[in-house]
Amino acid sequence: MSLSTGNASLFHFFGGLDLEDPPLKEDVVFKTYMPLIRELESAWQSKSSYPQTWNLDEAFKEFEQEEVDAWARLGVDRSAEFLVLPSGSLGSDLACQLLNPTFFVPDPYLQVMDNPASPTIHLMHQCGFSSVNSLVFDCIFRRDTSQNLLDFWTEEVRKPHEDFVKVLRDNMAAVIELCWGVEVWRVMERNYRLVRFPLWGRYDKVQLYLEMNDNKVKRLVIKLRHPQFFCHRPWVAKNWTVEQDRSLEVAAKIVSQYDHSARVRQLIESWTLILKNAQEATSANSSAESDGVEWLDETTSAEWDEPAPEVMTWLQAQGGLKIARSPIKDRDGLEKAFRLLHGWEENLPFGSYDYCALGDLALAVGALYVHRVCGLRSSEEVKVGHVYSQRRSGAVDALIQPGLCGQIMERKYSVCHSVVLDDAFPQFARKSPKHYVVRTLEGRGCGLPHCRGRVQLAPLDDTQPSIRAVKKDLENPPDFRGRKPRNEVFYRSGAEELEGLAPIVKVKCKGCGHIQEDTTPRFTRGKPARYCIPRRTCQKPDGCGKKDQYLNPVDKIPHIGQSNLTDMCTNFENEGIDVRKLLVRIPSAYEVVFELHRPIYERAKDLKRLLEDFENSV
Repeated sequence: MSLSTGNASLFHFFGGLDLEDPPLKEDVVFKTYMPLIRELESAWQSKSSYPQTWNLDEAFKEFEQEEVDAWARLGVDRSAEFLVLPSGSLGSDLACQLLNPTFFVPDPYLQVMDNPASPTIHLMHQCGFSSVNSLVFDCIFRRDTSQNLLDFWTEEVRKPHEDFVKVLRDNMAAVIELCWGVEVWRVMERNYRLVRFPLWGRYDKVQLYLEMNDNKVKRLVIKLRHPQFFCHRPWVAKNWTVEQDRSLEVAAKIVSQYDHSARVRQLIESWTLILKNAQEATSANSSAESDGVEWLDETTSAEWDEPAPEVMTWLQAQGGLKIARSPIKDRDGLEKAFRLLHGWEENLPFGSYDYCALGDLALAVGALYVHRVCGLRSSEEVKVGHVYSQRRSGAVDALIQPGLCGQIMERKYSVCHSVVLDDAFPQFARKSPKHYVVRTLEGRGCGLPHCRGRVQLAPLDDTQPSIRAVKKDLENPPDFRGRKPRNEVFYRSGAEELEGLAPIVKVKCKGCGHIQEDTTPRFTRGKPARYCIPRRTCQKPDGCGKKDQYLNPVDKIPHIGQSNLTDMCTNFENEGIDVRKLLVRIPSAYEVVFELHRPIYERAKDLKRLLEDFENSV
């Protein structure tokens, strides 16, 4: 496919990557494999979501046992706590494979692959790739020196690692994989069928390979120099910097640009077709235009029934019309989505919610989504009617990069913590790709009745770093490693730990006594489980309006405040114990930490004994 753009003719290669017109279209390799690349792109673009049926955590536990057993057969006792799980999402469109980047870290017991304290991982982050936009994994999952791996590891102890990598690669959605370093590449060449596909023009030095599965292309693979290659060999590095930069540019364009161009265009075109069909079906009705969105002016009795199936199917497939990844299921869901998108309108232009047909409401939600969410990401100008359509300055846009295709960011209202629509087009700081760029809503809040004032749509996950779309912040992103650690290690997570605990807790405003519900309660580990008091704004529409206050539970249940947890950590630090790191290494220490009836110095002595026993047993 060639596109004429002024003086040059561009050839669409894959995703968001366009090349110069190929000089050798009759080349055997080009004629043989380009149709197969087109098939891969078509299959990739047609997937609206990644069906994750394989459980990474469960599979990794089985691998841990196999790996430890392999060492035991050689008479070597090695602990599973130095095996490191991959970081990122299996649904990411891009994967990064390295060899043992996890050895040089401050805390070897922290089982996190994507740890920026590692020099290798830090350099990879500087290139714009991390677990925020990629699946990051090690071809050897055990912490060890690289030289030991190469010199002393036998095939028997390597086999569990290589087998797990094969299963992982079979179950990851990545359409392109970056292989960092010659040792990774040797394993790839030995275990997989790879065919070199030479690019041309600006990218003629890029080492792009096609991973073949029977007679189909499974994914694109790029061979890269190790991130630290350019540090250890500066006298030759200058010969390879252009090749490395162009290779990373190819990967970024293939997955990132697609998210903001072809994908948005495809959504707008598909909605236009659905809207056209709906208008033809109701051609007897007149239409009125409001804020650039078409509304049906009258309704018939038939329109009070369920919306057209193709309309609801389209709405439910959109990642940006889901709340905490749950699609619209009923009228309440449609009304909430409309309020969140429309923001400042109390009612529909043609009447209240009570008198609005479901068919009209569904069409209104779809039109608003295309106009105010997809339109914001489109390169074409759209009429501005709400903050969702406000464009940033060019200087700010230059400091922001898009997330990957299919990447979803769950969000909440920053003041009252109400869960709002997910961000299907997340954006991140270019200088620090882990920082999600939040949107700020001016005026009347996020659109729900109790929301007022200037708010931010922040990540639902409190551990997700975020940043404002302000030039000075984006130019100098905060270093979260230098900030006070969060208290996530204290909280229960997962169905097993939360079993038997209340899914909803009623809390009371200290000012006006208004009772509201905490739908995402958090409980501490240890016994008893203590409810963590949330810091929220009173949600009563005509209430006291107190902001950022602790809301105590109505029922008498064990509870604790976030500030109490932070103070407790500080007190333990004064006794020489980093309790957060200790709990990661010794989960049984929770029982001692939360014996709140005992003074800190007594608990600190017990924790030091636990730590000493643990280190002696390793």
